[in-house]
Amino acid sequence: MCLGRTFSRRSGPFEDYDYHLASKNAQAGDAGTLSISLDFAEEKPNEWSAELIQSIPEVVVVHDGDIRHVTLRVMSEYDKVAKDFVTDWEFLDKRGKGLGPKSKTPIVLSSVQRLSPVFYLPALRDAANDFGPRSRFWAPFLRNPSIDPKTRDLLEKDLNQLNDKIIDAHTSLKIVQEKLAKTCDVVALGSAEPVSIEALPGRVSDMLSRTQVTMLATTGAGLPLARHGAGTQSLSVLFLFEAFLSTMLSQVYDRLSEPILALEEPEAHLHPSAIRSLWSIISSMKGQKVIATHSGDLLSEVPLSAVRRFYRSDQGISVQRLRAGTLNANDVRKIESHIKSTRAELLFSRCWLLCEGETEVWVLKDTAAILGIDLERAGVRLVIYGRIGAETLVKVANDLKIHWCLVADGDKSGKDYVHSITPHLEGRVEAKHVILLPASNMEVYLCKAGCGDAYLAHMSAQKEKLLTSKPGDPEYWDRVCKCLDRTPKETMALEAMMIIKKRGKNAVPKELKGAILSAVALSEIA
Repeated sequence: MCLGRTFSRRSGPFEDYDYHLASKNAQAGDAGTLSISLDFAEEKPNEWSAELIQSIPEVVVVHDGDIRHVTLRVMSEYDKVAKDFVTDWEFLDKRGKGLGPKSKTPIVLSSVQRLSPVFYLPALRDAANDFGPRSRFWAPFLRNPSIDPKTRDLLEKDLNQLNDKIIDAHTSLKIVQEKLAKTCDVVALGSAEPVSIEALPGRVSDMLSRTQVTMLATTGAGLPLARHGAGTQSLSVLFLFEAFLSTMLSQVYDRLSEPILALEEPEAHLHPSAIRSLWSIISSMKGQKVIATHSGDLLSEVPLSAVRRFYRSDQGISVQRLRAGTLNANDVRKIESHIKSTRAELLFSRCWLLCEGETEVWVLKDTAAILGIDLERAGVRLVIYGRIGAETLVKVANDLKIHWCLVADGDKSGKDYVHSITPHLEGRVEAKHVILLPASNMEVYLCKAGCGDAYLAHMSAQKEKLLTSKPGDPEYWDRVCKCLDRTPKETMALEAMMIIKKRGKNAVPKELKGAILSAVALSEIA
């Protein structure tokens, strides 16, 4: 809005619903002044060329570290006297104060806007419109043909000759032409050939305006782009924009310009494999990209440092990122290999319920089902920390403001996990975020919770004679679990959960119920 539109004090870039409505009865402007600050900065000293700096010398400001900035602030508010919205703008110094009259001219503002043109591609990308003669990206190719006048004259001569041959061959059209010529008997028309029929446009510019893109179907038949699937159309519009950036941007805007592309859901209508390959294409485009996505497949290819997570808080919509220094190189490798590359959709969660392994995942899933709780709808995702380490996941969650709750075994390993995340509680109440099982592992825990029959059924005949403890002994269930056969732990855990399910909600063990309810409660915190 601030970079893509021209505006004056009485003609701003905003509409009524761009202003915050704080309540049901609020009116646009009640919330006070709308203020947007845009800061353009070098990443390192002297990155900007001398030519670029000289094009906007009035607004380039050197900040600490010899980093040049251009900061534009746009403000809008409701003027009760004028009974209308008024818009003002200014360029700022490094203290956030206006630079003064010399910088506050429409020419300077226009220069900055031309250096940073903004292009928005919505999720609904329709080739019929985006490849139309008035399209923002397609029309410049049609209006500015790079054809020299001599070649153009020859082409137009050939077009007219070919058109005459078509009309002469099509006798019915020839008859229409002759009959329409009678119009000059009634009204004054040109004397020489008053009526002509153009099967082909006679001018190159007219022919270009009717240009359409054709792509081959799997049969080899050429079909207009608008008749292909939505995914193909969406990709084509994206590549059209890339072509515009590489060939037309400097002609339409400024050869020094660096565009900003706002792209909504580039994954729309695409197969997951195509989505994953899309990032390399987008990232190679010129300029800065601001991408909104709901796709874990796309997110899996994006560097974690480039991810911004938007979430709702008491202050409204807030945005978080992974802070520099939060993760070391080993942490990054773990997140990249175990989370982002395979389960990047976890970054969309409101709360992570952290558990050590697959057994815990199935147990907690069944626990939620028995309690009648839909974890997905609540925004709670189960995340395994056994191969990554609980501390790494908690650090990522804290930075991105994803709530978390951890379930750990009561053995030394489980207590070590709890000890590792304690420094990262950051004021949180430990009892709401850490569930320590009163047993050495999940198998022993479920046995003590009344599901021992599920495990006794899987006693190994060879190991059973080693069981010297008796029911009621403190160590009985620990030793039972050491004498089990090779049935997968997940299978035995599911059989144990079937026993609980038959007994009903009241049979759900306290710690499992507490973990589910804590995670759901955390996910509801604004």
